[in-house]
Formats: sequence, structure tokens, C-alpha cells
Amino acid sequence: TRLLGMSFGRGAAPATAARFPATGGTGPSGGAGAFGGTGNQFPYARDGVRGFRNFAGGRASGNGPAGGLFNAGQTGFLRLFTQPLGGQTGWILIFALAGMVALVWQRRFQPQQDRQQQSLILWGTWLVTMVVFFSVAGFIHDYYLTVMAPAIAAFFGIGLVVLWRDYLAGGWRGLLLPAAIALTAIVQIFLIESDPAWGTWMIPLIATGAVGGIAVLALARYQPTLQLGQRAQLAALGLAVAAILLVPAVWSISPAIHDQTANLPAAGPGGAELVNGANTVESGLMTYLLAHRGNATYVVAAASANQVDNIILATNAPAMAMGGFLGTDPILTTTALAQLVHQGTVRYFLINGGRAGAGPGGSSQTTVTLWVTQHCTVVPASAYQATTAAPTGGFGRFGQQQLYDCQGAQG
Repeated sequence: TRLLGMSFGRGAAPATAARFPATGGTGPSGGAGAFGGTGNQFPYARDGVRGFRNFAGGRASGNGPAGGLFNAGQTGFLRLFTQPLGGQTGWILIFALAGMVALVWQRRFQPQQDRQQQSLILWGTWLVTMVVFFSVAGFIHDYYLTVMAPAIAAFFGIGLVVLWRDYLAGGWRGLLLPAAIALTAIVQIFLIESDPAWGTWMIPLIATGAVGGIAVLALARYQPTLQLGQRAQLAALGLAVAAILLVPAVWSISPAIHDQTANLPAAGPGGAELVNGANTVESGLMTYLLAHRGNATYVVAAASANQVDNIILATNAPAMAMGGFLGTDPILTTTALAQLVHQGTVRYFLINGGRAGAGPGGSSQTTVTLWVTQHCTVVPASAYQATTAAPTGGFGRFGQQQLYDCQGAQG
């Protein structure tokens, strides 16, 4: 019951509140929560019945503006086939679902002896659970849909074989293969059109390959006088499959081709903002830190992992997140911090806004950052010939930061 309730949102608010303690300010519902205040953070996540109705109801995710707390789109089954979430897993989801359906009707259900049906239970439970959950979930990021990828890939491969055999066997089941190809191509074109700035050049290729493959399959089935043998049919199927795999293939290799890295592992048009990791941190600051690091284990310490991730990428050196992912975890005490400084484990600190409690981590980092500002020396920006800029993290830029040198600090 607990797991079912969580799937439809019941109990999600307490879990979220524990994960994201209050940091001051006003939350998305006028109350406390991940981003501040007091009260009930996410009332939309406490009602399991409402979550189930949202599976087909098309309500906005969260209590914020339409699009949800993290721009996750309208709830409902079609959410996974429209932006912004459609670009994550919608490219071949239709084909995967068709493959799952085709496997279901193959023969009598006897999973104890049938390995195919065992795989159906494994991947089917995985895929259906994720489809239902992400259709109704409120507090989600688009990259969470990454967990659907293994099940979608499995059913795409399984479905391709099963649907092909059904096509060769004749009868009405044979129609599902061309139908799955056609619907998949339509969804892909729709998703690309939702973001015309990306990928429109692939639309003619998708349409031509899908229509051409379907046409040959149809002619071979309904015009036997043309004598289109199995080799021609396989070639047509290969053309159609290549067409519908074009978009995910192009997106997969784009970051490597353009030497890009993403702050969040989201995919698809309208997904994660791609940035060049080397350019998202102040190059002069990175050079200064590496030159003056000495024997310190960490090149620098900052409040959160969202701030140090690109520093690590730019310097190829360890950097310390004093407050975990968001900077809200009370990992360090002032005593432990002073000991790390005394041992030479860390020397430099980037403090948000040059004051305690500012930026990510908020009040949970107040005592630690206050110790740094009181016991360490400010490093002027002129020392590294540029104004200190905050590294871009998963939740955006956190404002100006001040560099402190704690070598020899007492306290």
C-alpha cells in the first residue's frame, strides 16, 4: 500500500521535505519546503486519488505555473509524448509499448518455463510502473526519466523481432509492425516541431524512411504479384528502423561532436542546456587555484556539489562540496573544518556573496561559512585577473562568490 501510494504521490511530500529542508523564503505553495517558508510544501503530492485522476486528467504538475514546479508539463499519459518530457523518452516509446503488447499475446501465459514471458514480467513491470509514475508525478526533473531507458531499449529490441514474426505470419497481428513504425515517426516529427530550432533537418529523412519502409511492407503483403521477397522486406524494415532511430542517435553523439557537457543528464530538444564545461568557470580563477594549491587534497571548497562540479571538470582535481548536493546537508562542523584546514586537506574556499548563509546551503552553512570569513584571508579578484564567477550548477548560477585563503588559519 505504501509503495502504491508513493507511486501516485501519497507520502511524497514528507519524503521531499526530509530531502530538502526549509531554507527560508516562500515555497511553491506559499509554504515551506525545498525553497523556504513554513507550511505544506507540495499539497498536490499528498493526495493519491488526485494523482490517479491526473493520469488522464491533464493537470499541471505541481502548484506552480502551468508546466509544473520544474517545468515537467501537464500530467496525464500524453505527457510522455509532448514537450518538455517527450524529448527524454518519447522517441521510440510507442514502438516499445507495441513490442510489449505483441509479446503479451504470443501464447498462453506460463512464466515458469517460458524465458520470453519472464523477460516480459521483468521489463513490463519496469516500463508500466515508470509510465504510470511519470504520467502523474509532480516533483520531478526531466532527467529522472533516464530510468525508463533500459526497459524501452529492451522492448524495442524484443518488439522488433516479435512484430516482424507476426508480420510474416499474416493476419491482423501483422498490421502492428507498420502501425508502430508510423506512429513512432509521427511522434518524433511532432516532438521536433515543438522545438523548431533543433533537428528540423531530420524530418524529411524520418518521413521518407518510415513511409518508404511501410510502403514496401504493405506492397509485399497485399500485392503478391510484385514478388517482393523476404530480402526486400527486410531491407524495407531496416530502412524504416534506421529512420526512427535517427533522432536518438544524432542526439547521443551531439555532445561528443561539439565537445560539450551537460549540467544535468537530460536529453532531447528542450532538455538539458548544453554548455562547454571549460567555459562555465572563471579560467583565471582555476589557474590561480591550481598554481597555489600546494599539497592540499582539494583544490577548493564550496557550499554544494552544484558549484564544484564544473570546477572538477575544468581542473581535473578534487573539489569539496561542504553541504552535499544542494548545500543543505550539515556535513561539517566548525571543529571538523578547522581540523581539515590545519591538516592541509583544503586551503581555499569559495563563499557565496562573500557572506555567511548566502546562496545554496543557506542557513545550514551559516556557521561554517562564518568561520571561514572570520578566520581566513580574502583573496582579491585582481590576484587572478578576473572577477570571481560562480560555477554553473544544476539549479543555475548562484551569484557572485568570494575566494578565501585559509592557510595558517587558527580557530
